[in-house]
Amino acid sequence: MKKFYLLTVALIMCLSGCGDTDSDSQNSQTNVTTPTVSSSITTTTTTVTTTCNHIWIEASCTEPKTCSVCGETSGEPTGHQWEEATCTTPKICSVCGKTEGSAKGHKWKDATCTEPKTCSVCGKTDGSAKGHKWKDATCTEPKTCSVCGKTDGSAKGHKWKEATYDSPKTCKTCGKTEGDPLERVIPNIYLNTQLPCQINHYGSLTNKLMTTSTITGVDISIEENYNKSFDIIFKFSGQRDYDYQGELHSTAAVVGIKIYDSNGNVVDSDTYYSPNICYGETFANDEKKMYYVKLDPSETYYVELLNVK
Repeated sequence: MKKFYLLTVALIMCLSGCGDTDSDSQNSQTNVTTPTVSSSITTTTTTVTTTCNHIWIEASCTEPKTCSVCGETSGEPTGHQWEEATCTTPKICSVCGKTEGSAKGHKWKDATCTEPKTCSVCGKTDGSAKGHKWKDATCTEPKTCSVCGKTDGSAKGHKWKEATYDSPKTCKTCGKTEGDPLERVIPNIYLNTQLPCQINHYGSLTNKLMTTSTITGVDISIEENYNKSFDIIFKFSGQRDYDYQGELHSTAAVVGIKIYDSNGNVVDSDTYYSPNICYGETFANDEKKMYYVKLDPSETYYVELLNVK
């Protein structure tokens, strides 16, 4: 019994020596109860306090500061540090990488002539620019893109065709007109030979009188032609008076025509041949036309009928 008593006392002294009576706010305490042995074999209890030297894990977004040994916690979780969702990534915590929701997706602006398809949020591009669709320059407009309206160079300008008596000044390219047609001014022309008149036709080599005809009427008119020229139309009437080959011989009456301006200058000349006729036969309103005669509309002209050799 005495031996048992001594072992019990030694155990109590050992446990008492290991205890730390100081308290630390960062350490925890443990109470241990041990039996006390008396000589009369009566038992009692003693409280022994132990501490944990915490090894702390820093607080995270979702967990508070925690001891890795005993699991004790301190404070609160730090909470997520959210970065807003972008076109290509969802809302994301910049600390732990946790995501929430989904990416917003691009907001595309269609490609233009000079810019590719582009996201209006982040500026990302897709594909390439469409390029201009050019319309050729016109008389009044430069080369122009039909999509965006951009211009290049300058207008070509009109290519004018001068006004005529039938149409105003006109652009040969686009058909635009300017002004009015030319005023129709026909020059005056008069017969300066008294009618009736006798016209002789002589042989060119022998100078022999071949025929004689009497011109009884001449009607003269003028028509416009191209390039500011005119056609002069004569209508002759007359009869055959003589033919050196006899009364039954049939040949044309030949009449010389000469046109003068008001200053006496010769403008043009020609020869009229009637239908073939015999002595005593007549012709009426037989037409002779002189083409492309250059006449000044403001001028007055005179016609003379002449013998022909």
